Amino acid sequence: MKYALTAKHSLLFCDLILVSVAGTNYFKKTLNINYKISESLVRDHAVFWNYDNDSKYNDELLKKRTLNQAVNHFITSLNSVTSQLENVATEISESEKMCFEDKQTLTILFKKYYHTYLLNMPFLYSYWNTEHLIISQLKKDFHKIFGKNYEAILRQLLIPAHHTYFEKEKRHMKKIVRYIAGNISLKQKITAKNSLIDDPYLDYLICNHIANFSFTATAFYLGKPLDKKAVLERIKMCLEDFSEEENRKKEKDREKESLSRKNILTKLDIYPEVKERLQIACELLYWKNQRLDILFKSDFLINPLLQTLATLMGISFMQLVHLRYKEIINWFDTKELPNKEDINKRIKSYSLYLKAGKITLLTDRSKYLHLASEQSNQAIQFKKMIKGTVARRGKVTGQVRLVFFSEDIIRVKKGEILVTTMTRPDMIVGMEKAAAFVTDQGGMLSHAAIIAREMGKPCIVGTKIATHILKDGDLVEVDAEKGIVKLLK
Repeated sequence: MKYALTAKHSLLFCDLILVSVAGTNYFKKTLNINYKISESLVRDHAVFWNYDNDSKYNDELLKKRTLNQAVNHFITSLNSVTSQLENVATEISESEKMCFEDKQTLTILFKKYYHTYLLNMPFLYSYWNTEHLIISQLKKDFHKIFGKNYEAILRQLLIPAHHTYFEKEKRHMKKIVRYIAGNISLKQKITAKNSLIDDPYLDYLICNHIANFSFTATAFYLGKPLDKKAVLERIKMCLEDFSEEENRKKEKDREKESLSRKNILTKLDIYPEVKERLQIACELLYWKNQRLDILFKSDFLINPLLQTLATLMGISFMQLVHLRYKEIINWFDTKELPNKEDINKRIKSYSLYLKAGKITLLTDRSKYLHLASEQSNQAIQFKKMIKGTVARRGKVTGQVRLVFFSEDIIRVKKGEILVTTMTRPDMIVGMEKAAAFVTDQGGMLSHAAIIAREMGKPCIVGTKIATHILKDGDLVEVDAEKGIVKLLK
C-alpha cells in the first residue's frame, strides 16, 4: 500500500468505494473477476492503496484474455455501468416523484441509485492498474518500432477517442466569449461591471452553459455548482486572453498535429496488433475523465433527493454526506443515526481503514494509521530538483500554487505553476490560469496529461514527491522537455 492522492472527499463517498472493493462481489458483477482490495486507507483526504502494479488484479483481468481483449473488456464493462448510473440519475431527476412526498418512495429511489453507484466504484480503484498494463506494453511496442524518440511519438498519439465533458464545456465557453468579443460595446460593459448585462442572447448562452455544465464545479458531494456569477468571472478571464489571431494559429497547429498523427498511424499499418492497442488506449483515455464527469453529474442530479433525505433526518446536507452508507440504510428501518456531535467530528477529520474485508472508522487523529513510506518523503523535503514524466512539452518559470481541495482552486493566479497530487475535472478554472501543471501521480493517460495537451501547457506528471517538497510561493522552473522541476528559490 502506498500514497496515491489527496482530494477532499466526503466520508459517504469514500465509504461507498471501500464497501464496493472490500469483497469480490462487485468486481465479480462488473468485471467478472475474482478480486478484491485487501488494504486501503483514507486519512484526512489522503488516499493510499496499491494502485498501479497489483499482480493479483493483473492476473485476474488477463486470465484467458490477451492484453487487448482484457482492456477492451474493462472499457466495455465501465461503459455499461457508467451509462446505467447516468440513466438512473436522469430518470430520478426527471421523475414526477422528485417531490419525495413519502418515505417509501424516497427509500426506493435512494436504494436504486446507490445500487448502481456501487457498481461503478470498483473502477475507481482498478483504472490505474489497467492503465499501467496497456501503457507499459505500448512503451515497449513504440520503443521497438520508433527507437529512442518513442515516448514523444506515443504522447502525440494518445488523445481521447471522443469529446469529453471538458472539451464540450470548453467549446461552449469559447462560443460565449466569441459572441461577446465580436460586440465591442458589450465586451466593454462586461469587463467594466460585476453584474450581467441585459442581453437576451448572452443570458440564453449563460443559462444553457449552467444547465449543461453546472456539475463540473462539484466533486465527491462537495463544492458549489456553477451559477451566473461564477460563469461571468470565467467569461472575464477568458476575454483577457481571447485573440482571434491566436485562435487561428492554434487551429493551424492542431491541423499540423493531426496530419502528423495520420502519418505516424500509417506507419503502424504493418503492426495491426500495436495499432489496435493504441486505439484501445485512446478509448481508455476518454473514460479516464468521462467516468468521473458522469459520477459528479449523477450526484448533482440527485442532489434534491439527498437534500430531502437530510431534512427528514433532521440533519444538514454536510452531515448527511458524512454518514456511512450502512448508517443511512439502517435509518430507513430504524430512524436511528449517530449523534450529531460524532458526525461533526467526522466533518473536521476522519480516517477509514480497509483491512481484510473490515472497514474501521476513526475520528481521533492520535489513533490514525501512518505508513513507513511517508517518512521517506519527509527525509527528502530539501531536494532542489524533482523528476517526473513529460506529459506535454514546454518550459516555463513561475511561482508554485498547491491545490488539494476545491477551495484552493480560486487561489490560483495567472501564470502560477499548479502543483497537486492529481488533477480533477473541478480544477479546470485553476488550470486555465496556470502556466504549467506538476503532479505527484499519473502517467500518459492522466487527467493532467489530457488537459495539458488540450490547453497547450507544459506538464510533468508522476513526480511522486512534488507536493511534499514544494510550497506556495516557491519559484520553480518547469522543464517539460527533460521532465524536471527545478526549485530556484
